[in-house]
Amino acid sequence: MVYRHFTVSVTIGSDTRYLSFLRDLVKSSARLVGRKAFPRALERPLSLALIEAVNNAIFHAHHGRRSEPIQVMMKIRPKWVAVEVEDSGRGLSRKKLKGRAPHELETHGRGLFLIRQLVDSVQSRRRENRHVLKMMCWKKTHV
Repeated sequence: MVYRHFTVSVTIGSDTRYLSFLRDLVKSSARLVGRKAFPRALERPLSLALIEAVNNAIFHAHHGRRSEPIQVMMKIRPKWVAVEVEDSGRGLSRKKLKGRAPHELETHGRGLFLIRQLVDSVQSRRRENRHVLKMMCWKKTHV
């Protein structure tokens, strides 16, 4: 069965033990909606971008506080697939969002750089008192 519109949303704790579950969620969603709706070429980049974004939420937004919730929403539409990661952090400045590649000796900044390389669009915004990082892949660019 092919779905034209599919949305899945989960709320997890701020804990790296959920990362394998999130990888499986991407893979299972792709299988459920079919390869026409979720091309195989999107699965790995979106999964990696999601893991990097959740790691950033755990370690930078929540500073390892496991009780802080992280909401993940994946939307599959005819022309695109998007993943949103919502946390209680301050968010990202435009400069950080568009920033340069990290120097090889820097210990921070690699996750966001990797996310920008993996997906077609990255947006950061505030929603109520929370930060939302939205990552989008256009299907036509990942065929």
